[in-house]
Amino acid sequence: MPYCLLEAKGIALPVIEACCNYRKPVKYDELVQIETQIGNVSQSKIRLEYNVWIQGEKLPRADGYTVHCYVNVSGKPVRAPHALVSFFKKAAQRECERSSCPWYNARKGGKHVKSGAAGYIGVSQMQGRSGV
Repeated sequence: MPYCLLEAKGIALPVIEACCNYRKPVKYDELVQIETQIGNVSQSKIRLEYNVWIQGEKLPRADGYTVHCYVNVSGKPVRAPHALVSFFKKAAQRECERSSCPWYNARKGGKHVKSGAAGYIGVSQMQGRSGV
């Protein structure tokens, strides 16, 4: 679901908590992949977990998470509709069960994965002028 659809329905997801663990530097102009997965989901907040990778490496350069609350157009905290919470939970579960999901494959292969992960939701690539 594109974020703009949430905003069109009067819901925004501002960040209320953020954490980043820097494992190894990223050099200027290196291409990084950022994997995002849905962590805990409730009617009051959602946690997104991230790993920053350099293609071909076995360990992430950084990992972390953000916690977002649900607010209305006035910025007042609101409870997320049951349908939205259900959508996030189903999307996380569906994506994690797919065989192409690295988190699922890592669990199946007995490799270490971050505990508490609920589901894999995507990978994006970025190349920038600042390092991690």
